[in-house]
Amino acid sequence: MDAADQPRSSPELTSPSVVATPNDSLPPIPLTSYISSLSSRVRSYRHRVLSVILPRSKVRTVLSLIIIFVTIALTTIIVHGLSPKNFTLQLPPLDLYSVGQTPKDEISRSFEEPDFSLLSSRQPSSIGCPQKNSSTAPLLVLGIFTAPDDHTSNHIKRLNRRNIIRDKIIPDWPSKVEIKFIFGTPRTEEIRSIISAEQEQYGDIVVVDGVEAINSGKTHAFFKWAATQRQGENPKFVMKTDEDTFFAMPNVIASFESLDCSENIYWGTSAGISYYYQFYLRGLGYAMSWPLVSWIGSANIATAHIIKDEDARTGQWLRMLDPSVDPLHVVDYGWMMGDFNQLDIGVETVALHWLKWDEWLEEQIINVKQIWSNAGRLWDPSAGIDPKLSLELGKSKPGAAQAESERQKAEGWDT
Repeated sequence: MDAADQPRSSPELTSPSVVATPNDSLPPIPLTSYISSLSSRVRSYRHRVLSVILPRSKVRTVLSLIIIFVTIALTTIIVHGLSPKNFTLQLPPLDLYSVGQTPKDEISRSFEEPDFSLLSSRQPSSIGCPQKNSSTAPLLVLGIFTAPDDHTSNHIKRLNRRNIIRDKIIPDWPSKVEIKFIFGTPRTEEIRSIISAEQEQYGDIVVVDGVEAINSGKTHAFFKWAATQRQGENPKFVMKTDEDTFFAMPNVIASFESLDCSENIYWGTSAGISYYYQFYLRGLGYAMSWPLVSWIGSANIATAHIIKDEDARTGQWLRMLDPSVDPLHVVDYGWMMGDFNQLDIGVETVALHWLKWDEWLEEQIINVKQIWSNAGRLWDPSAGIDPKLSLELGKSKPGAAQAESERQKAEGWDT
């Protein structure tokens, strides 16, 4: 450092124009000269800084940007105590509906996150059920989730299942229940033409605006269709179910006729749910009243909150209700609904699930109707069992279900 730049000790001003020093060891320096020298140094430093920030050549520009970037990065690492290996580039999935491309920890966390669209949209308490006292509004819209395959035998297999339902199940249901087969968006023009031909023949198909995959947003697309796109008077209740579920129709009718669609009704069974998630009702068949359907179906829910296990996802949506304003009324039939080989089937049974083979479905249709006949009861919409009885009996776990739980537990399954 030059001597001129060395700091002086305790300078005192003896006149407006002279700087005095102790014992007058140094010659006096005019104040104007000192200020001029300081200004010159400032201009020099400013020139150096600007030459880095705004260099005159392209090479210096690139080097300057690199230096600035590295400086900021190192500063961030030092301040936050991070290491460079923790900096990773987070790319969105190529297909927003592709669960396989979404990190597992993000999916798990998404089941606990609030959804802004649901929280900020019109709430169920302000929606109500204006069609409550209507004699023409459907009591229930029942959406049976199915899927197209292709021109191979697999498509014929799925078509055979739908035709069994059309021939042996749907005719028993009263007209106040609207039953539709729910498809996702066709993946190819060939599949689209197959579905179109089937729709032209039967007129009971709905193609929702969502990927054809049960856990890739199809359920929300279904409720969106029911709430905003379906033609006709709004229903009182809407149910999502699978094509391997068989309902005891009289008991279903009796149950929904006993409920108030203006309340926030969540209907189904929690028997056999996975405890990996918080409470939900199983996807074999669950329903919601109109205020909930309208609330969910009208919301633009984030993609991360509509993919993965669809029944648990519905439970997540309903946890966003404000219980002080919108209490949820759960109608849980327990072990009166479930996998057919785990139930004690009787006239109080509401639904049988896991009927994967057509033969199993046809056998259980005959079996359940025979049980009703043996009990002296008509298989008629007006002959349902008192819902309170089924609800009470559903609290007891059948022996077959207990044995299956023990088997799964021994094998390390999620029971």
